[in-house]
Amino acid sequence: MKFSIAWAALAAGTLQLCLTASLLAQGAGAARAPVAPVAPRPSGTNVAVLDISLVFEHYPEFQNQMAELKTQVEEFEAFLKKEQADLLKERDKLQNYAAGSKEFKELEEKMTHTNTDLRLKMEQQRREFLEKEARIYFDGYSQVYNVVSTLAQRNDIRLVLRFSSDSMKADDRNSVLQSVNRPVIYQKNLNITDLVIQALGGEPPPHKPPFEEVSKREKPAAGARPKSGLK
Repeated sequence: MKFSIAWAALAAGTLQLCLTASLLAQGAGAARAPVAPVAPRPSGTNVAVLDISLVFEHYPEFQNQMAELKTQVEEFEAFLKKEQADLLKERDKLQNYAAGSKEFKELEEKMTHTNTDLRLKMEQQRREFLEKEARIYFDGYSQVYNVVSTLAQRNDIRLVLRFSSDSMKADDRNSVLQSVNRPVIYQKNLNITDLVIQALGGEPPPHKPPFEEVSKREKPAAGARPKSGLK
């Protein structure tokens, strides 16, 4: 019995020595193992903002295409006015004939066909103008997107938000409501609008203050009616 107890004590001591040696070996190995460097956390932000409306306003190629389209629209409007004036002259000629006469009916039928053709031309041209406008915006936006994506990738920007740099005008209700509903309320050194405009060959405009009081703008003369903006 004494032999068994002595043997058990000896075995326990040996096990303790083995465990201690194992732990010391692990500690020594851990000390010798290289420690992986901790990657530095990126400073700043990966977000930028862009005034897309301002970009289109100062995008030369886009503005040139829109100006050309506007010229085409004005030319067609001039054509319509001339055709309408000719119709009015034809209507005046009806007074020279007796109602129900052969000449009256022929002229009236001619006017009806001319008016119908004119309406068809107007509707067809309207669709073409709208399609051209959509194509100009499509091509322009695609080019803007390419510039923005290239700029973002070079500068590790992962999100570009749309915002407006227009000033909130104290006496303009629409301006106030639009400003209150802006998705971006404040930003500092995140605006890439000037860089995008320059990349598109444009000249960035002067920066506007976030707020614009009435006293800093030209006040309407006494008794002058404000412009409604209706056309």
